[in-house]
Amino acid sequence: MASSDQTLVCVKQVKQEVTNEWDETMPLPGDIIEGFSVHDVDDVDESFLPVKTSSEFSSQLGKINPSVDSIWIKVRRGDSLLKLQTCVVQQKGYVLRRKYTVQATTDHRHIVDLADLTLKQCIEL
Repeated sequence: MASSDQTLVCVKQVKQEVTNEWDETMPLPGDIIEGFSVHDVDDVDESFLPVKTSSEFSSQLGKINPSVDSIWIKVRRGDSLLKLQTCVVQQKGYVLRRKYTVQATTDHRHIVDLADLTLKQCIEL
C-alpha cells in the first residue's frame, strides 16, 4: 500500500454540486485513480496505463483527446477496485496551458477536479 507521504491521483471534488444525482458509476470525491485505458473494459487489465501524478494524467488526456471520446478509468474506492467509463474534457479557465480531466458519461455537469493527495487526504474526502 502507499506510504503516508506518497501522493496519489485522487478525485478532490466534483463540479456538479447536486450530490443526490451522483451514482456509483461516476467518479466520486475520494476515488483514487490508478490507471486508464482507451480500450473496452472487457480487455485485460494490462491495457490500463498507470497514473502517477494529476499533471501527467492531464497531459496524457490532452494527447488522446482529439481522437477518443471516452476512456475507462480504474479507481480504488474504499476496498473496491472499479472500472468506470468517462469522457475526456478540457477544463475551463485554463487559457495559456490547456488542462484536461474526465467527466461522467451520464451527466455532463459531473466534471472531476483532480489533485495529488496522500492516502489519508483521499480517505478524508
